[in-house]
Amino acid sequence: MEFIAHPGPLMDNDQRQPDQLLKDHLLDCQKIAESLGRKLNLGHMAGLAALLHDVGKYSSAFQEYIQSAKIDPNSVRRGSVDHSTAGGKLLYDMFHQSTNSPHEQMLAELVGNAIISHHSSSLRDYWDPQTTADSPFLNRVREKPVIEYAQIKSAFFTEVISPVRFKKYVQCAVQELQVLIKQLKDYSSLFLIGQFIYSCVIDADRTNTMLFEQGKAATWQADGDRTNLFAADYATVVAYLEAKNIDSPTTKINQLRAQMALECDQFADRPTGVYQLSIPTGGGKTFSSLRFALKHAAKQHKMRIIYVVPFTTVIEQNAAVTRKALGLPENDQSHVLEFHSNVVQSQTIAGDNENEEQGLELIKDTWDAPIIFTTMVQFLNTFYASGTRSIRRLHNLMNSVVIFDEVQSVPTKCISMFNEVVNFLSSVGQTTAVLCTATQPALDAVRNNLKLSENGEMIQNLPAITEAFKRVDIVDQSQGEAWSLDHLANFVQELAVNKQNILVILNTKSAVKKLYQTLAATNLSEEFKLVHLSTSMCAAHRLRLFSDITKVLKNGQRLICISSQLIEAGVDVSFECVIRSTAGLDSIAQAAGRCNRNGEKERQNVYVVKIADDDEKLTYLPEIADGQKITLRLLQDMVLDKKLYNGELLSPAALRKYFIDFFAKEAIEADYPVKHTNLKLMPLMSNQGQRGSIKRATNEDWPLMLLNSGQTIAKFFQVIDSVTQTVLVPYAAGAEFITQLNGELTTEELDSTLKAAQPYTVNLFTYQITELDKAGLLMPLYNDQILALRSEAYSEEYGVTMAGDGGIFEPPIM
Repeated sequence: MEFIAHPGPLMDNDQRQPDQLLKDHLLDCQKIAESLGRKLNLGHMAGLAALLHDVGKYSSAFQEYIQSAKIDPNSVRRGSVDHSTAGGKLLYDMFHQSTNSPHEQMLAELVGNAIISHHSSSLRDYWDPQTTADSPFLNRVREKPVIEYAQIKSAFFTEVISPVRFKKYVQCAVQELQVLIKQLKDYSSLFLIGQFIYSCVIDADRTNTMLFEQGKAATWQADGDRTNLFAADYATVVAYLEAKNIDSPTTKINQLRAQMALECDQFADRPTGVYQLSIPTGGGKTFSSLRFALKHAAKQHKMRIIYVVPFTTVIEQNAAVTRKALGLPENDQSHVLEFHSNVVQSQTIAGDNENEEQGLELIKDTWDAPIIFTTMVQFLNTFYASGTRSIRRLHNLMNSVVIFDEVQSVPTKCISMFNEVVNFLSSVGQTTAVLCTATQPALDAVRNNLKLSENGEMIQNLPAITEAFKRVDIVDQSQGEAWSLDHLANFVQELAVNKQNILVILNTKSAVKKLYQTLAATNLSEEFKLVHLSTSMCAAHRLRLFSDITKVLKNGQRLICISSQLIEAGVDVSFECVIRSTAGLDSIAQAAGRCNRNGEKERQNVYVVKIADDDEKLTYLPEIADGQKITLRLLQDMVLDKKLYNGELLSPAALRKYFIDFFAKEAIEADYPVKHTNLKLMPLMSNQGQRGSIKRATNEDWPLMLLNSGQTIAKFFQVIDSVTQTVLVPYAAGAEFITQLNGELTTEELDSTLKAAQPYTVNLFTYQITELDKAGLLMPLYNDQILALRSEAYSEEYGVTMAGDGGIFEPPIM
C-alpha cells in the first residue's frame, strides 16, 4: 500500500499530478529542517521533529480521508483526522520513561511539543498556569489515545527508518542538546530553543508542501554563503556615499556625519555582540548603520541584515534609501524586503483538529531576503505571538545582524521579553544586535536587563558630538493652562508670519485631523501648502507625501505639515520651526531632529506645548501619558533650577534621568502583566519556581523537565493592546493588486503579489473593520482571508475615511 501525504494538485485538464508519498514528504522535510536547525547546531533535533511530524498520516483513517478529499473536497471536514499526536507520543513513549536520561526526557519534551503543535497556533503549555497542575502537553502525548497507533509505528519503521537507525539518530539529537544546555543561562532560554525547533519544523513542512504543489519538491536548496554578496554591497554603498559627500556642502554637520560613519565602519571589525549606536538625531545613522552592518556581515559571515523600526512609516523611507545606495530598482523586494505586516489573517481550527495546508498558509513570509526592513511589532511577534506565520521565520534571525532603529520605542510591558530575545540571539544565535538611537533607553538598568557588550558604544567622544549637533533651542510653552487646538491654531498663525515652513506633531490622529481642518479653514491655506500625515495612510501614500514635502522644502515654498508621531523616526526632513505636543522626552528629542536638521540656519526653536485633555485624549495611550507626566515634571524642575542639566532639556543627563524615572515607574509593567488576570508573561518562559507550589498542591513531583507556558504566552501576547487587522487599500498600484487578488493565482503568484502589495496596506482596529463592513466598504478576497477597502473608503487627504467620501484619484504633484 502506498501512503499519501498530499494529493497531487489538479492540472488544467482536471487531471491530477502524482500524489506526494508520505515517506518522501517526511524525508524531504527532515532534510530541510536539518539544514535550518544547523543554525544553532541543532540539525538532528530539528530533523527529528520533521521526521515525525506527519507520522499520524500512516493511519487508515487518514488515508481514507485523503482519498475522499481527492474525489470530493467538500465531502470531508478539514482537520477531522488527528495526525499530529502520533509522532509526539512515539517520542514520549520511547524516551520519556524512568529509565531514560534527563537529556533524553528533555529532548522528548522539546521536540515532541513541536510535533504535536505543528498545525496549532502555538506550542502547547507544559504547565497551564491558570490551573493547579494541568499539562496540555501531557494531555496529548500521554493521555490522548491514538487510533491505529501500532500500525502507524510499524509503517513508519518499515517505510522511513529502521528502529536501530532511529535510536542512533535520536542519540545524535541528545548530544546536540547536551552541548547546547551548557551555553544557556536559564530555563527561559529553553523556551526560545523550543520556539526555534518549532520554527524549523513549520518552515520545513510548509516549504516542502508548497514546492510539491508547484512541481518543485526536489529543488529545495539551503541559503548559500552571502559573504561575497555583502562585501560587494558594502563596496557599492561606500562608493555611493563618497560620491554623495563630494556633492554635499562641507558644513560642520556633514563633516561630523562623515566622521561618525567612519567610526561605525571601523567598529565592524568587532566580534558578534550587543552594541550601541548613539548618533544624535540628524547624524546620518541610516547610512552609518548600513556601512557597519554590511561590513560586519561580510567579515563575520552573517546570513542577513534586519532593520527593526518602530513604525511602518520608517520602513518605506529607509528601504528606499537603501535600494538607491545599492543601485537597485525602486520596487525590488528580493534583495531588500519591506515587511510591514501579515496581510493574510491566520486561520486556526479550535481544539486539537489540524488545519490542513492551504495556499495562503504555504506562502513564504520567512524573511529569507539578504536585507529586511520590518517593525518592532513584527520582530516581537516572531518569538511570542499566536499563529504559525510569524514564528515560521524565527530561525532566519540566527547568525544575522539586527539593527534596532529608535530602540527607545520598545513598549514598556515588552521590555523584559525584548531583552530576553536580544540576549538569546547574541549569546546563542550568534546574531549581532545594534541599539540605534539618539536617546538610548536604560535597558541595562531594568531587572531583566540587556547584556551589553563591553565598550560597546560605536561613537567616540559622544558628549562633544552631542554638543556639536545642537541646532535647536527648546522653548517651553507647557507652563500654565493647557491649550485648546483652537489656541494652537492661533499660535501657528502667529509663527507663520515670519516662517517659511512649520511642522506640528500631535499625539493622536484625531487631534491631527482636527487641527488640519481648522487651519485649512483659515487664510493660511492660501499662503501655505497644508499637509496632513497619519498612519491612516498606507506606506506608499506616505512615502509619496514625504517625497513631495522634501521637494517643497528644497524649493523654498511655504509649507505647514500637521502629523502624528510617525514623522519623528527615520524621516529625513528639515523644518524651520517645530511644535511638539508634550510626550515622552525621547519623542521630543526625535521631533527636534526634524528642525534645522542640517544646520541650515542658526539655532531654531522647537516649541513644547500642552494640549487640553478634551482635544488630545490619551486614555488609550498610557505610555504616552506616563511619558508626558515625567517630561512635564522635568520641565517644572528646570523652571525652578535654571542650572539643572545645564539648562538643556535634551542633554544626555536629562534623557538618562527621564528613562530611569520612566522605568522605575513602570518596573512592575516590564514583565508583561496580563490585564484582568494575575499573570505576567515573562515568568511563564520558565516557571521553574512553580515546582514547589505544584508539589504542595498535588503531593506529587512535576513529571516533566519543563514547565514553560508557550500556549498561554501566545494567547495573551500583543505588542500593541488594541487588536488590528491588515487591509489592502486602493491607492495607486494598490488597486491593481486588489484586482489581481480577486482572480485565480497560483501559490507562487500569490506569494510574490502579497510581498509587492505590502506598501499598500493599513492596519485597522476591530471596531473600524466592523463599521466599514456594515457600510459595505470592505471587499473580501481569497476565501475571505484577505480584506481590501473599496475606493470610497480611501481619500487622498486623509487615507482611510470611515465616512465613505473618498474615491479613485490620481496623486497630485506638488
